[in-house]
Amino acid sequence: MTAVFAGGAHTCVVQNSGVKCFGLNGAGQLGNGATTSSNVPVTVTGLNNATAVADGGSHSCARTSSGGVKSWGLNQEGELGINDATVNSSATPRDVNGLSNGQSEIIAGIQHVCSCATTAVTCWGFNADGQLGNGSTNRSFTPVSVIGL
Repeated sequence: MTAVFAGGAHTCVVQNSGVKCFGLNGAGQLGNGATTSSNVPVTVTGLNNATAVADGGSHSCARTSSGGVKSWGLNQEGELGINDATVNSSATPRDVNGLSNGQSEIIAGIQHVCSCATTAVTCWGFNADGQLGNGSTNRSFTPVSVIGL
């Protein structure tokens, strides 16, 4: 094991061979292509190059070895960052819009995610309280730059 991350009611573990998750899975937050909860770790589909994971309320994101970001689970508030408001959830990892490399860190809140690169911090998802830091209170289905950093 290289790292463990806990979300709202699910947990993910990064291993050299990939990522495994367990717990609640109603929105596909375990990433194994299903929506059935599991009390034992299941392998996240197609994610063998993750170096970190961030688990939110009902979604998860992973930073890949190239610095890209992939996400899966609930997307009602844009927490997957895939620039598609018609997708309610994804049970397998999807590429976060515009973050294919260069990201050094990711962190997830209950319904939003932020990612850090050398020159910028971007966030996406729920934003009713301004948690995306972009001067707005509108949710975002794609990463937006945090102002002033």
